[in-house]
Amino acid sequence: MPSPEIGRQRRDHQPDGGQSKPAAPAGSADPGIPLQRDRAAVWAEHSAAEPSALQDDPADLPALFDAVAARWPDAKALVCRTGEATFRELD
Repeated sequence: MPSPEIGRQRRDHQPDGGQSKPAAPAGSADPGIPLQRDRAAVWAEHSAAEPSALQDDPADLPALFDAVAARWPDAKALVCRTGEATFRELD
């Protein structure tokens, strides 16, 4: 969902001061704004129809990592500018 600041920036840059009807429903990502599109894509990619691996509430970070790695070994665990690694590769 766009932040209030993004909405304010949009309104301030519109000739009518933001009084016109929006082109898209409130809360939808504006495809013209790459950051919003990227955030929406990441959210959609990581939303799961099945229960979360976090349900068991592991007591520490290594236990949490092991639980997620066991459930989704081929999921992206680490992403940086130079590459990415799956849980299987890091475990």
